Amino acid sequence: MQLRTQESLKEEIKSLESRVTSIQDVLGDLKVQLYAKFGNNINLEADES
Repeated sequence: MQLRTQESLKEEIKSLESRVTSIQDVLGDLKVQLYAKFGNNINLEADES
């Protein structure tokens, strides 16, 4: 039973990592479009404070 659970979790992790990658790609494309339209008048980077 534990082996199946571990395999299930590994599959779920792979699925979530794939979604993260896909969302990051979309975010990158949106940033490019927004910077193209607004230039440096906007800041889309996360604050690191």
